[in-house]
Amino acid sequence: MAKVFSVFAQNLGAYSEGNIVGDWIDLPQKKEVIDRFLKEKVKIYNDNQEYEIAETDNFPFEYKIIQYADLHEINKLAVIYSLLDEVQIEAAKGYCEYNGKLDMDIQELLNVCMQSGLIDYYQYSFEGSEYCSMFSKEKKYGYTLAEENGIHKLLIDNDIEYCFDFEKYGRDQSINNGITLLENGYLDLGDTLNLQAFSKEEIQEKVDEYFIQEECEIKAKPILNKMDKLRNEFRKITLNDQKLAEYFKEDKRYTNIRVAGVILAGMAVRNLQRENGNLEGELEHSPFSKEQEKMIDDYTELEKMVEYIEQEVESEYEKEEITNDI
Repeated sequence: MAKVFSVFAQNLGAYSEGNIVGDWIDLPQKKEVIDRFLKEKVKIYNDNQEYEIAETDNFPFEYKIIQYADLHEINKLAVIYSLLDEVQIEAAKGYCEYNGKLDMDIQELLNVCMQSGLIDYYQYSFEGSEYCSMFSKEKKYGYTLAEENGIHKLLIDNDIEYCFDFEKYGRDQSINNGITLLENGYLDLGDTLNLQAFSKEEIQEKVDEYFIQEECEIKAKPILNKMDKLRNEFRKITLNDQKLAEYFKEDKRYTNIRVAGVILAGMAVRNLQRENGNLEGELEHSPFSKEQEKMIDDYTELEKMVEYIEQEVESEYEKEEITNDI
């Protein structure tokens, strides 16, 4: 799994005696890795012993939020954060920095990340914006507003764009509208998030899904590679098949091996209904060649193998959770 950030955890009892006992760990990690790290590297053997996060590397939020937080909870944050896209990341970071709550804890921060898609965050968007990275935030916002409300077009139509101060316009409007300007977009913090919207159990469920998916991808990688190869080969031979092109007209979805499998399955169901007298019309015949049909069958079997691996991993994960709870 890819590293999101790293932390240095140290034993507070040892530190109070003038010793540094601890180490760096990259996150996220599986629970058993965290447990082993705390025991072997930080020398934490029971709940009465304490530790702190003394340093961080690439941590995207306020350090004080995690200084005395449970490493398992910090690990959950690394998982949830890894699932965010660039827009959600800037929205979450901006919300935490500017929403006015200075004493946010790890659980609340997890809730912000879980709800990053609900934050009123909008990217700067105007013609040519991809070439204007050196513009100030105020200027980007000014251009964005001017394009949205038609001012920009009016200025261009009258050949007076050069007379307009987009930076001042953006600065004034951000103040008037209560807008917070960030590097790539802006925040409207008029509405606040419910920082208790997701319970610990709901967050844990999301984290479990992540590790199950990671394990599935590792175990099923050889099969997934075969499926990728089949997909590419099938698309190549079907794109060049004139009979298929004539049969499906403008619909090019038949070049997708999974869609092709659905098409054949649908034909089989309808033919069975016709044979049983439950559907009118003549029996349908596959438009695909025998070679193509075999590829579809092989792909379907590989899909079933991946599904079996997923079920197996989920079952093993659930057993581990029960064992850990005991």
